[in-house]
Amino acid sequence: MKSQLQDVQTILDKLRARLERSIGSAGLRVPDEVLGLIMEEFCSDPNKRFSGYLSFARKEIVLSHVCRRWRRIAVSTLVYGHTL
Repeated sequence: MKSQLQDVQTILDKLRARLERSIGSAGLRVPDEVLGLIMEEFCSDPNKRFSGYLSFARKEIVLSHVCRRWRRIAVSTLVYGHTL
């Protein structure tokens, strides 16, 4: 179990780093409303899944752990949309 948690933490760290690089290097930021719609679409499609150790996790939870902004958007979008 501890090993799986470490693996999940490593994956989350990589996602955070990738997000920071993409936002920082391109200077682009997807508006919150658009990101919320993307999250809704991803979470509502049962055929879209994470692979590896994240395959057991709920998509909404994983998305909400990328960064503070994603958490805020996921909670406001997915909770009020009754997806969480």
